Amino acid sequence: MHVMLLVVTDVYYDHGLSVVLTSGRDGVHKPDSLHPKGRAVDFRRYAGADMDAICHMIASRLGPDFQVILEPDHVHIEFDPREK
Repeated sequence: MHVMLLVVTDVYYDHGLSVVLTSGRDGVHKPDSLHPKGRAVDFRRYAGADMDAICHMIASRLGPDFQVILEPDHVHIEFDPREK
């Protein structure tokens, strides 16, 4: 998760955006959420920014063990390695 935070910081900063973590292990999440396990975090989504491109860059740098999901009001990133 530490590497993920560094990648998100680099990509957001490259786009002139501040990194704001909006949820980690706190808050209310779906029953199968990885948030309570410390394997998912949410970041601020910025209006006017190309969030699709930003999420694509983050996902390509993190690789297949991370899922980067652009939600309507935040960016959700989780560490969820898939069996190969």
